[in-house]
Amino acid sequence: MRLSHRPTQWPDLEACLPLVRDRFLHDSKSRKDLLALWRYWLKAGACNSSVVEDLDQSRGKRVVGFGLSFFAADSFARQVKEGPRPYVPLRVLEKWRQRSRFFLGREGIRKANSAGALTNVVLHYGWDDARYNDADCAKIFLLLPEAYLAMHAGYGLQEVMHEVYGAKERDALLTGGFRLYRDHPQFRADPSLAGTPENRHPYLMGVSRRARLAWQGELLMSMLFNKPILPRFYFNSAQQEVLLQALPGATDGDIAQTLRLSPWTVKKRWQGIYEKVESADPEILGEDSTPVSGQAETRQRRRHLLNYLRNHPEELRPFSRPRPKSKSSS
Repeated sequence: MRLSHRPTQWPDLEACLPLVRDRFLHDSKSRKDLLALWRYWLKAGACNSSVVEDLDQSRGKRVVGFGLSFFAADSFARQVKEGPRPYVPLRVLEKWRQRSRFFLGREGIRKANSAGALTNVVLHYGWDDARYNDADCAKIFLLLPEAYLAMHAGYGLQEVMHEVYGAKERDALLTGGFRLYRDHPQFRADPSLAGTPENRHPYLMGVSRRARLAWQGELLMSMLFNKPILPRFYFNSAQQEVLLQALPGATDGDIAQTLRLSPWTVKKRWQGIYEKVESADPEILGEDSTPVSGQAETRQRRRHLLNYLRNHPEELRPFSRPRPKSKSSS
């Protein structure tokens, strides 16, 4: 089993639905609504999502793990944290069907991110427990936090909330620095829930920047709550889409197909990306000792830029450009 992770794409979604740990909550209508919500969020840039792939599997069967989170509006974040009702995915679907604006879109994310005030809710996660034994499922489970960090490093997060199922997953998050927000004691007392197995017992977990300041423990969560760094280039959302696809190794043809763009449009976006970098710091694009031209030069520039971006995820996150100071305030 050779595992890797990458951003989720539209064609992955059907394969992800059977993997989620909360699948026991959803009937056929609920599953259709979930797919509609996921597709809308991916198109609108309102969620972050990763898949884990087993590269030893044949194409079309490689997706073996999945995670999806969204940035919650403050009012909904308070409802999740303080409300007594379990099963956050069902509450999200209720809001979605009511056309309630419980999540942040691109502009809302941009503003909250610039202020370091984002609340991220992990909504779905899971793995292929039908094809894999417990030991292999554990390997997939351990890769999901790495995928989450790759998708969220560089954001200005103030809090992360995550509902998990069963004491085993609860304890894993406690070890990783999360706190138990709510264990829903009415779960066992509610007659309608009687007989529900322990591995479906919901626990609402969370961790905030404020809590992390007082606890210097697990490295992943400490990195997640680092103070956000302002980007240097302020790539627009279209340029960031191309770069996020290119980082795992997608070719321009792959990018055009995934983003449903023409090859010419992809080329134009790369041109705009290079112009921004060159105007701010042309040395990032690098020059090897052997002069090159044409396609070799393009590959060289792209390699240097992507290497830089792997260490500077803030360049791929939505930020509002600071307003220049007026002369009167200087």
